[in-house]
Parts: sequence; structure tokens; C-alpha cells
Amino acid sequence: MAQFEMDFSAVEKELSKNLALVDEVAPRMLEEAAPILQSEIVKEMPASTSHYASKVKIAKPKKVKNGGWVSAINFTGKAKDGTRLMQLMAFWEYGTYKSQTERIPKTGFLKKAIARSENDVVKKMREVYDEEVNKV
Repeated sequence: MAQFEMDFSAVEKELSKNLALVDEVAPRMLEEAAPILQSEIVKEMPASTSHYASKVKIAKPKKVKNGGWVSAINFTGKAKDGTRLMQLMAFWEYGTYKSQTERIPKTGFLKKAIARSENDVVKKMREVYDEEVNKV
């Protein structure tokens, strides 16, 4: 039987260096990529809700329990009738069967915005990551 030995110390060193960068780079990756999705969401919003475009806000990136990083794009504030915009946008995304005043049809605007912006968001995040890795 043949024996095979390989020294992985250089690979381990490089990986540990890159893993240490994650907590530094991840927030910046999210901060730079989130506006791409935000603008796509605003473009896809139903015409009857376009006056709420200024209420689409990006949350600051934060580290979660499992060690990953997340950021959110929220609909902040309330409509004139007091309905929270997050709730209203969920109605526009998924539709309603019945409403006291009218039925809201499903539009899927969030799903469309995510699908349309995914490649650009990933590309931007990769650019930021590569830029940071190349600095090291």
C-alpha cells in the first residue's frame, strides 16, 4: 500500500486568516449590498403603495447567536389608517382572502425584487470580500 503525506499548515494558516476576517468584512458586505435590494424593492412596490417608498429602511447589520451576520430591509411607520407598513406590505406580497373593506390581491413584489437583485447583491458582496482578502 502506498503512503501519502501532505503538509496542510499553509492552507490552515490561510483559512484561519480568512475566517478571522469574517467578523470584520461581513458587516461591510451587508451594508454595501443592501441598497441594491432596497432599490429593487422600491421599484417592485405596487403602484398604490409607491408613496411609501421613503419608508423602506435598511437595518444596521448585526451578529446573531449562531455567529452569522444579518441585515434587514424594513417598512417603517404606519399608514394613514394606523396599519403598520410591515403588515400592509405582507398583505400586498401574499394577498388577503377577505378584508373589511376590500380584498388585496397577491403581488409577490418582494419575491420578484429578491430574485431580480440576487446576482447583483452576491456580486457586490463578493467584490467587498475579495477587496478585503487582497488587502491581507
